[in-house]
Amino acid sequence: QQAKELVQGGKHKILEIELKRPQKSHDRNAAAAAVNASLRAVESLLTLLKTEVTKQAVIDELRTAAYGQPKSLDATGTKTFDATPTTGCGDNNQANSNAGKSIANDMVCLCSNSGGTSDSCTGTAISTALKYGNQGEAATAFNALKPKCPKTAALKATEATIAAAVTQFVATLRAGQASAHASKNILGSKNANQCNAGANEGCVLYKDSRDAGILPVDWLIHLETAAAKLSRLAQQQQANEQLLQRAKQHTQTAVQAYINARNPRPETLAQAQPEYKKQKTTANDCKKPLQMG
Repeated sequence: QQAKELVQGGKHKILEIELKRPQKSHDRNAAAAAVNASLRAVESLLTLLKTEVTKQAVIDELRTAAYGQPKSLDATGTKTFDATPTTGCGDNNQANSNAGKSIANDMVCLCSNSGGTSDSCTGTAISTALKYGNQGEAATAFNALKPKCPKTAALKATEATIAAAVTQFVATLRAGQASAHASKNILGSKNANQCNAGANEGCVLYKDSRDAGILPVDWLIHLETAAAKLSRLAQQQQANEQLLQRAKQHTQTAVQAYINARNPRPETLAQAQPEYKKQKTTANDCKKPLQMG
C-alpha cells in the first residue's frame, strides 16, 4: 500500500529501492504473497499500539499544577487564583480554604501583603505590586515575581524529578511547623494560624489532611498524576518501540521479496546425466565360450 501511494504521488522509491513493476514470474507471485502477508501483519500490529497516555496529557497535568488549568496564566487570573485571599490563602478556616488550587496561587500568598511591598520572597520590595486583594491583583503579583525566581539548570520532567519536588515540598511543610500552627497544614515561617496575604502574610493554610495523611493540595495531586502518567508513557513507548521493530521486519521482508521479483533468478537446465558408451562387438567376441561358474 505504501508503495502504491508513493507511485501515485509521483515517487518511486521505498527504502531507497526504485519501484518498477516486475515481469510476470514465479518470483512476482511470491512477492505479491509476501507483501500481502506483511501488510496484514503490520495492520494487526497497528491495533496493538498503545495510545492511552500522550505527552500532551503529561504537559496538561503540569500546567494545571502551575496555573490551575492546562494553559498559561490568563490575564484576569480567574482560573489560577481565588476571588479573595481569605479563601485563596486559607485565612484561619481550613474547611473553607481553597489554598493549593495552583502553585502560582500559593506563591502569591507567601510573597504578598496589604501594601504590596513584601520582601519575604525577593529580599527587597518590588514597588507595590505584590498584592492579593483580588484575582487581577494576584495575577499582577505573580507576573512581577516570576522574573525574580532564582534560575536553575533546566531539568527534564521525569517521574524521579517530580517525586523529588513533591518530597521537598512535604519536608518543607513539616519542617516549618511553629507552635501557633497547632498541627494545621501551614506552609511558611509565620508563627500564626491565619494566612491572608494581608496583615497575616507569609503563609498558606491548607485543608486538614485526609485519611492516610494525604495532603488535600490540588497542585500536588496534579504533580503526582503527571509522574504516574510519565511512568505509564515510558512503558507505553517501550511497548510501541517493540511493535515498530516487528513492523520494520515485515516491511524488509516485503521489500526483499520485491527485489527478488525485480531481479528474477536465471533459469538453469538440469545437470546432464553421464552417458555410457556401448562397446563395439566383434565376431571373435561372439565365438568366445561362455564361462560357466
